[in-house]
Amino acid sequence: GSQSFAVTADPANPDFSAAQGGYTLAAGVASIDLPVSAVVPGAAGNVVAGAISLLTTAIAGIDTVSNAAPMGGGVDAESDAAFKARFGNYLASLSRATTGAIEEAVAGVQQGLSVTISENVDQTGAVSMGNFIVTVDDGTGHPPASLLATLGRAVDAVRPVGTRFAVQGPTVVTADVSMTLVLAPGTVPQAAISAVTAAIAAYIGGLPVGATLPYSKLLQIAYDASDAVVNVTDALLNGGTADLAPPAFGVVRAGTIGVS
Repeated sequence: GSQSFAVTADPANPDFSAAQGGYTLAAGVASIDLPVSAVVPGAAGNVVAGAISLLTTAIAGIDTVSNAAPMGGGVDAESDAAFKARFGNYLASLSRATTGAIEEAVAGVQQGLSVTISENVDQTGAVSMGNFIVTVDDGTGHPPASLLATLGRAVDAVRPVGTRFAVQGPTVVTADVSMTLVLAPGTVPQAAISAVTAAIAAYIGGLPVGATLPYSKLLQIAYDASDAVVNVTDALLNGGTADLAPPAFGVVRAGTIGVS
């Protein structure tokens, strides 16, 4: 009950009626999917799947609501310390066509972006002298085209003369996680399961472009997420126990997280 979400208009949604200013649930249709956004902006709106379950206002013919997928994209306002650090980097990058200048240009467009710069390669990874690739992720694995276009203009303003470049989203590698928890007597299983699931999803969602997901880190996260966890068994990452490394221009993002 600590977070509220409001339905947003989407004229492209077949269930949206511009004349009625909302969505309609046709007779005989059990449910429809609607876009929503957090009423209060920020990272606190990034809730796990199934967390949205209450209607704050009764709607005739609508009994329940639920989010089948986790909510994402919420970022807290930039802190003073982060702004001061970014401003220092900005001053240091002035009049310099460097990697730092490009990274600062990206950081100046939007908070919370993960960026890697690959030099002298093309978008296939083949050698291409004088070309560089800027791979950017906004935490979803699928940054919108509008964001990439804006970043492209920002990078073009600071790129070295005589070079070519491309700004692209990452190649997403899905991480499917499963594990069984052994809990201390007297604990509430669902609370521990929810805490571990949320912690794993948050960690994977925060991995930067190019970062490896260590298998052993999943066990540590499970223990740290809840004091009720006394043992973790049958932990698997994509069906095995090996670390998950993304390819070139890749990022690891959470798929199915099964905790029992």
